[in-house]
Amino acid sequence: MRRRIGALMAAASLAGISVLGISGTAHAGTTGSVSISVPGCIGHLNLAPNWAHGHLDSYTTTCWLTVFDRNDQTGKVSSQTISYGPGGSGDTGQFYHDSVVHAVAMAISNGSQSNDTAWYH
Repeated sequence: MRRRIGALMAAASLAGISVLGISGTAHAGTTGSVSISVPGCIGHLNLAPNWAHGHLDSYTTTCWLTVFDRNDQTGKVSSQTISYGPGGSGDTGQFYHDSVVHAVAMAISNGSQSNDTAWYH
């Protein structure tokens, strides 16, 4: 578990990040970017003040990136998945996030391996 958290912290370039656990919440402040990867694919969760979007770079295989938005008051989770073949890249739509109610996270897959992040407020 320490290795996973360490890898997440190393991949994050956020001001004021504090990670509470693999499935926990990471407070990212207002801006920054978190990167995750699987072989052939890199995903980025870009956080701006109150808005977040995902970006997927597919290098050698077909890749899928899902961005999740969770409302902590209602428990409702919405998401968007994008997919690109080798050499493709693109962005998801924007998702609202704040320091109290709305959190965002992402997951990436190449069809045989997957990786995901903690939740970011």
